[in-house]
Amino acid sequence: MKFLYTTTLFFFSVSIAIGQDLSAEIDNIVNQNRVQLEKVDTENLNNCILITSEFADEILAKEELRQEISELTIVKAYYVYTLYKLSPAFNQKELDRTRFTTLGNAYPELIQDRFFEWELLEQTGCTDYSEGDEYFHGFILVYRPTDEVSLLDEFNRLSNFFNDPDAGFEDKNIDPVKEQVPSEDGTTPSKIEDTDANYLESEYELYQYFKLNLQNSEIGLRRYDKWVDVNFEVNEEGEISTIEFLNDYPVFAKESIETLLTDMPAWNPATSNGEKTTSTVNLSIRVSYSPTVKGMYKRDGKRPTFSDQVDNPEFNTDEPTTSIPGPDFTDPKTTSTYIAIDEYVTGEKKMSLVMDVTGSMAPYIAAITRWVLANYSDHPFTSFTFFNDGDNKPTHKKKIGSAGGVYFSGGKENIRAAIKNAMVNGTGGERPENDIEAILVAQEEDEKTDEIMLLGDNWSEVRDLKLLNKVEKRVNVLICGDNNIPRNDYIKIAYETGGDLIYNHKVYDLQNVSTRETLQLGDYHYKYDGENFKRVK
Repeated sequence: MKFLYTTTLFFFSVSIAIGQDLSAEIDNIVNQNRVQLEKVDTENLNNCILITSEFADEILAKEELRQEISELTIVKAYYVYTLYKLSPAFNQKELDRTRFTTLGNAYPELIQDRFFEWELLEQTGCTDYSEGDEYFHGFILVYRPTDEVSLLDEFNRLSNFFNDPDAGFEDKNIDPVKEQVPSEDGTTPSKIEDTDANYLESEYELYQYFKLNLQNSEIGLRRYDKWVDVNFEVNEEGEISTIEFLNDYPVFAKESIETLLTDMPAWNPATSNGEKTTSTVNLSIRVSYSPTVKGMYKRDGKRPTFSDQVDNPEFNTDEPTTSIPGPDFTDPKTTSTYIAIDEYVTGEKKMSLVMDVTGSMAPYIAAITRWVLANYSDHPFTSFTFFNDGDNKPTHKKKIGSAGGVYFSGGKENIRAAIKNAMVNGTGGERPENDIEAILVAQEEDEKTDEIMLLGDNWSEVRDLKLLNKVEKRVNVLICGDNNIPRNDYIKIAYETGGDLIYNHKVYDLQNVSTRETLQLGDYHYKYDGENFKRVK
């Protein structure tokens, strides 16, 4: 499902009042480096909000966007304009500052307490004022997809990882604008490559499936040995249908192939521009009484490559070969989450792990699962608690302390089942999450634990901070999220429970921070007012 909200914003002469903090943030954005590209293509942008302005005019943000912006999780923002100007004296930065100020006055969270990155895109293709209407001008807000198809895809990728952790976790780019933006070396990223449908495991596994499952009784009696040319469709779900034989073959040969294909597991569907699509697969399958060659196949007339996995002279020919493209896997061991856990956790601590599994937490779930599997016999986690903020419960029914969607597992044996249950049964539905409720469940259910480790989604606020005074255990907070600004809520949880804050796999002891003192986390500074931490720069 695509969500594309576009509003045209016209020129208004207004007196703009602006706070000092907002002004400083706007200056930081406007003065950052700009990336040039010929033109931004805004057609078919999935999971984006477009706020457009007429060429060279100031903008006034529309109030009806407030609900969308407040509910969605913005992960990247772009400001887009054209390099062309009518007058040499025209000051682009002043116009930019005015536009950002108007946007900030309407939605200060986009400028001030933001947890995403701004990028400024300068279009160079416009050479005449009359062309201005053909170019997009304004803001593009990229948000985390919330539709069922995207969430199911994320769950399936995580399930594949659970089934084969050594293969790594396949992450997915959710920013459609990024594909158009030139990289640091000046080259523009190529469009997402289209891929063919392919068997879930590999070419070798496909051969093994054919060899083991091709029926052979009637074929053996007749000493039949032929290449059978067959086409079939693989739909968007990876299901096989519309089997078609290209030549006249004996009934027993066709029935063997039909059974072989009908009963086989689902395939990875073909993709076009990153989207799953139905496609046709063309195979020639060796139907033979001989076990040596039975099940061999060609695809589009080419033999597959098995490297050193198969010692079969029939495959070792000089004919052109093809390799079915596989997913681009990333190694969870290289993520900051895995490194942080590996460096921080020791056998001396008995901890209950509590983790948010909403939204795009899948890469961090993969990392922590990989770590637990790698340290299965001696890791210190006494229990695991996963939460999804309410099992898809509507917002008005989510009462503080009883939103639900919290899944407790007392042992590492059931960790994957608990994660799957939490993910399948709910998505959260909005940014704020029930972190404290999940911590309290772990505190009550796990009598063995000395302290708690919370893996929090830094994209999301904590909806139930008012329950923090009920937490009796030390809570160590590991911030998850590919962004630079630690969220105030998680700093507060670690501080008030006497726990550590782990940010970019560096450990911060917060207990010596006094009122009116400034805490530095990486490049960011927070002032503690005796109750909350507020980012000051």
